[in-house]
Amino acid sequence: MTEHISIRVRPGLKAELARRAKPNINAWMNNLIERELAAEQTDWRDILQRERPSVTEEVFQECLKPE
Repeated sequence: MTEHISIRVRPGLKAELARRAKPNINAWMNNLIERELAAEQTDWRDILQRERPSVTEEVFQECLKPE
């Protein structure tokens, strides 16, 4: 059994979606959803607990400069 799900897109986005998803929008959307669901979930707590890399003062100051 297949369940149907409707999505609403912003005006103008429908044409872009159709252009990128040729020839089949449904298959393209299904592929996007399956890839997203299969993607490995990142646990940010692990990343925050890693040892921080050392950075030179010069690099640190470069990061603080406004663009």
